[in-house]
Amino acid sequence: MALEHEVTAGAVGAGAATAFSAFLRMFRELPNIDAILLNPLREPVPENAAAQYAVASALARRASDTNFDRICLYLNRLPTEFRVLCVRDATLRRPAIRCTAGYTKWAVDNHYAIA
Repeated sequence: MALEHEVTAGAVGAGAATAFSAFLRMFRELPNIDAILLNPLREPVPENAAAQYAVASALARRASDTNFDRICLYLNRLPTEFRVLCVRDATLRRPAIRCTAGYTKWAVDNHYAIA
């Protein structure tokens, strides 16, 4: 990792290399979104808040009325603020998600967070 930082710093400067190294550390922690959609209860949940934000955003982008039930299974393992972020973004992008069983259950279970 130190060598990677030094090589990057030689190309773009120390400040940009530090920011890029921080991004790479977070990126390498991210679980595979396709794997989450296939098996939401077994895929790891990142501990880093930036990585949790990235996963919630990626899931919102991939959400549809056919996979939202599985997405909700994974979301239940994230902190509340990232669950709300994902559901809000997903339903704004695809309003049909609001007609799924997963959304209904999520809304009932998280009513305190969306009121």
